[in-house]
Amino acid sequence: MTDTTNTTDASPMRLRAEPPRVTRLSRKMLAGVGAVALFGVGGALIYALQTRDAGPGNEELYSTENRPTADGLSGLPRDYTGPVLGPALP
Repeated sequence: MTDTTNTTDASPMRLRAEPPRVTRLSRKMLAGVGAVALFGVGGALIYALQTRDAGPGNEELYSTENRPTADGLSGLPRDYTGPVLGPALP
């Protein structure tokens, strides 16, 4: 009726948790990821720097000839070559 416990079978008490495992990267994997990134950035750069044909180049997109003038502009002088000056100062 006596229970004898064997202390040699019990695991020792740990004060700290196990350190995290180190992730190891191979040189081939790093070179492959670098090459894919380089091709991606290079392809995006080449695509962005390409010139595009925008259709006929001589066509005017916005006309400023037929714009209505604002109401406040009618009171302003048409030409500022000879502004009206006030009397001479002493």
